Amino acid sequence: MPLDRTGRVAGRVSLFVERYATVAHPTGTVVALPGGPGQSGVDLLGDFRDGLRSLLGTHAIVTFDERGIGRSQPLDCRVPADDDLSGKLLSACARRLGARARFYSSDDTASDIEAIRQALGLGAIDLYGVSYGTFPATEYARRYPAGLAHLVLDSALPADGDLDVKLNTFTSIRRQLATICTVACPGLDPAGDFAGFLARLATKPPKADPTALSRDEGAGILLSILYASDLDPFVRASIPAALRLGAGGDDSAVLRLGAIAEASESGDQADVGRGAITRASESGEQGDVGRGAITRASESGEQGDEADAPAVSSAGRSTVVDAEGVATRCEDERFVWSSDDSLAVRREKVLAEQAGLTAAEVAPLTATAALDGSGIADCERWPDAGAHPARETGPLPAVPTLILSGVDDVRTPLEQAQTLAGQIPGSILLTVPGVGHAVLVNDQTGCAPRAVAAFLTGATVLPCAAGSPSPVDPLPPSSFAGLAPAGGLTGEPGEILTASVLTLRHDVGFVTPYSSYGLAVPGTAGGGLVDLPVDGRAGAVAYRISYVPSVSLTGALTFVSRGYGTGRLEVRVAGHSYGGLRLAASGAITGTLGGIPVSLSNAAREAIDLANGLGFIGQLK
Repeated sequence: MPLDRTGRVAGRVSLFVERYATVAHPTGTVVALPGGPGQSGVDLLGDFRDGLRSLLGTHAIVTFDERGIGRSQPLDCRVPADDDLSGKLLSACARRLGARARFYSSDDTASDIEAIRQALGLGAIDLYGVSYGTFPATEYARRYPAGLAHLVLDSALPADGDLDVKLNTFTSIRRQLATICTVACPGLDPAGDFAGFLARLATKPPKADPTALSRDEGAGILLSILYASDLDPFVRASIPAALRLGAGGDDSAVLRLGAIAEASESGDQADVGRGAITRASESGEQGDVGRGAITRASESGEQGDEADAPAVSSAGRSTVVDAEGVATRCEDERFVWSSDDSLAVRREKVLAEQAGLTAAEVAPLTATAALDGSGIADCERWPDAGAHPARETGPLPAVPTLILSGVDDVRTPLEQAQTLAGQIPGSILLTVPGVGHAVLVNDQTGCAPRAVAAFLTGATVLPCAAGSPSPVDPLPPSSFAGLAPAGGLTGEPGEILTASVLTLRHDVGFVTPYSSYGLAVPGTAGGGLVDLPVDGRAGAVAYRISYVPSVSLTGALTFVSRGYGTGRLEVRVAGHSYGGLRLAASGAITGTLGGIPVSLSNAAREAIDLANGLGFIGQLK
């Protein structure tokens, strides 16, 4: 298709489209749009198939790599290798792309959808968009309502585009903190502990410890944790205990959860509007919404999820940037500056915007964290980014629409979905309890997939019932003294064995699913774990890692298929060697503690975990 449909800029774009059907003559077609921006629809065809499996007897699925992505002529630009990744890279990239950089917006994607519909000879289509994919979906509805039979919007963006500072996210965060512990963790107060943690950081003496977290740094880490929590149930489950420990004066648990959240977002998570230049080319796709950009040159993305951040790789004397994600977002979103403003003026307006944010609007975070988390810095240097992007802005048509919203969604909150539902006449809003972002693929109850199938076949859409409360990570023991002794031992050796088993479960086993080369995760009560090959196999090195205060483990572990680590560990108590443990592939533990032989079966280990509230991970999908 033409790069520029007006014909003023020459060039054409080839789109890679894939169609999947299990019957020869389907009665309908679902066109599925991924998130990002920058995610490959073709790569996600399997996910779309799974979420829509009950429709495969009647419907075909069509998806495609949007222009500039994957197999559809990736939008790459080559810039000098010595350009600064903190901003000049983007402006250099935009200069090299020139006029063609303007034609990768959601408005262009909407026109591409119509061209695909016509090329395949389809009648009215059913259009499904998830996360950022909902924005071109609503653009299509405005421009081509006659080509649309049904519209399904999953974890939707506002129909008029995302604002640079997403205040709905902070409304959702306040709601999440108020409800996460209503049943599952009585006695904890996440909202109060959140405020207490930031207040404690704000009152630290200046320069007392140059490595200490500032209030804004702490707020930024908490924001990244909350973003990750709407795609990762384990991160969500870990928030109350980490906040209580942080409010009490210990940063380690918050830093640990921040590292896990970053690793989680580096997986294939669904995202929305994550900042640019946040990952290296070898990193995975990340899920996010509005996280700060140009803050890490090696972090990977969105949830998603997705590849909205440009992949950056070195090639000789130049750097190659996969720029589609930032090109789309900077053309789509509204910013406080005009595209005619200089960089200095743009920054002045951003600082004025930050100064105008009230404490109530961004609570419980800070205005600095709100701006840093918006990814606004990515687009300051993008030439055409500004207050008035070119797109359709008329009323949304009264096409049959189903909106899916997870109650626990932070990046595209329920409050946002409620506003959107009020803008589409006759639309149905389905709220899904216990689910965060990307509802169709993350709803383990099956309610959302059933609702989509019912909606697209003319049946009644039934509401989703609330399930049992999600499990929550308990507070760690304050001391090994008083723990039930394990392995048939009595007194201190048995208590130390129990503390060691809990450390292996919580600070090693829970982290294993997030393993990636070089990942470093602090222990809950000190020390840490670094993911490194051991004897040429996947493994980790623990150095005085501690879950129960004063009990630590040190040694190298090799991970095996069942998720257990094998190897030898030194056990130290209050800094002094207390013995050693050998971990077998079966999960059994042998060794010596306090001079007493130790033998513990895997079943006994699991019983200890369950008795101490650490059996919950098996309940998280």
